[in-house]
Amino acid sequence: MSRRCWGPDVTRYNIAPAPGQTYEQSLAMGGVHIRDYISNGSTRKPFMGAIQPRVGFSYDLWGDKETVFFGGYGRAYDRKVATNALDEKQKNQQPGGEIWLVKNDYKAPYTDQYGLGVRQGLGLWNTEFAYTYSYAHNQFNWFGGDRDPHGGWDDKSIIDPLFSGPHGFGTLVLGDFITEAKTQTLYFKADKPYTASSGWGATVAYTYSDAWTTNRQWTNDIFNWTYGKPGVGWYPSADVERHRIVATGITDRMPLGIVLGGKWTYGSGLPYQATDCTQGFDHCFYRKGEGGHFNQVDVSISKGFGVGFGRLAVRLDILNILGDTNYSGYDGFVGGPNTHPVNVFGGDNAHFGLPSTMASVMRTYKMGLRYDF
Repeated sequence: MSRRCWGPDVTRYNIAPAPGQTYEQSLAMGGVHIRDYISNGSTRKPFMGAIQPRVGFSYDLWGDKETVFFGGYGRAYDRKVATNALDEKQKNQQPGGEIWLVKNDYKAPYTDQYGLGVRQGLGLWNTEFAYTYSYAHNQFNWFGGDRDPHGGWDDKSIIDPLFSGPHGFGTLVLGDFITEAKTQTLYFKADKPYTASSGWGATVAYTYSDAWTTNRQWTNDIFNWTYGKPGVGWYPSADVERHRIVATGITDRMPLGIVLGGKWTYGSGLPYQATDCTQGFDHCFYRKGEGGHFNQVDVSISKGFGVGFGRLAVRLDILNILGDTNYSGYDGFVGGPNTHPVNVFGGDNAHFGLPSTMASVMRTYKMGLRYDF
């Protein structure tokens, strides 16, 4: 990936209040070497090592297709590097605006995934139990590159970025492939296929997930504003819930030839990042908040008629038939220093943990017509 140097040469700007000290020197004191992010057209080499091995196996234990062990491993590379370079170019179009720079010596992002499981036939049912593990390396993030004259973050709290920049320009935003993520899951699935003789089919699946990330925003988001501050570690992912159940069913043995189907989805709820400033606004830190569970039942009713050369089908879908209210967007501010705590973490924000948005529709009706010929 080779390109000319877009944006200003930020190595030549002085930063007050340290006379004689350049912006570059201030950044270097904080571990940011700005020349690593400025290309002269030859410092970005195309990556040629995206080898993606895949291997898998299955073994029929008794040779009767009833008990089958399976597993596999695979590596996949992400090809979004070009997107990051395009963002870099577009963001620097405004004179005196923010400075967006991608590191020259980047490492391509990739994910390794492993899996092992067993499928077992039990009469009319096909069951499956498996474990999977994935590890994502070198995930791309934009993060705050600004540092004060001492290479630090001024008086900002540990969770706050330093938004400033060289004289005459906005915030310095740096891009690098710095984040890792890992997820392990256990899942069980049972499936009774629909057959005309039985007139019904059903599935049920349960998944347990344990997901972590080094992104200080606790998500797989492209931004990781406070990267570089002390306390880097593994954080619970706010993108993956711990437990999830999905069950479906269908039958054509209803009166008048009506076909009835249904789906139930239950989730234990997504965690969210809560900001606790009860020890002082210069000592804020993150806590784990627990979002409410998700519950939704959908039902479909359909009826077919012979019409002309084909068949007309009428279908009614009722989404969230039980009218459950599923929330998201929880207030994550615990509160500041206080003597009158009003929430479970000792903060003074009485609205902490209250939702602001809905995670799914309320009861919704949909009608549909289909003609097959």
